[in-house]
Amino acid sequence: MAEENNTLLKMAMKNLKVKQAIELTYPDDDGLLNLIGYHLQQTIELALKHVLETHGIKYPKTHDILDLIVILPEEYRECTEAIKLRSREISHLEADTRYNKSYMASKELINSVGTLTVKLIDDIKTIEEIEKKKIEKQFSEQ
Repeated sequence: MAEENNTLLKMAMKNLKVKQAIELTYPDDDGLLNLIGYHLQQTIELALKHVLETHGIKYPKTHDILDLIVILPEEYRECTEAIKLRSREISHLEADTRYNKSYMASKELINSVGTLTVKLIDDIKTIEEIEKKKIEKQFSEQ
């Protein structure tokens, strides 16, 4: 059954939990790097689509991270700059990890993208909290 009040950010965070569970359960299994990479890409994609959706911005049906970053509201541009620099590699984690039998994500890429992913989620939560407080302040002053 679908969860009540499910959001794209909650779905993103579930993908991040799957990534973390794989790492905890199989800490030395490099054969799972592609699977971890896929979940990292999905986390980033869903988090970015969450931002767009909550700001009323229609987003394209794409897995391309850069396509999503370039249409983000201005207040999210700084926190996605490092992801933007690696967006091509991150986007490849979606399809190459599933369909390209010779593709193998590197530990360096997974570690780097993992760090960027956690930071992105934290930054989105922080910005949303700031936006919420601004709205509450505006309503309280009326």
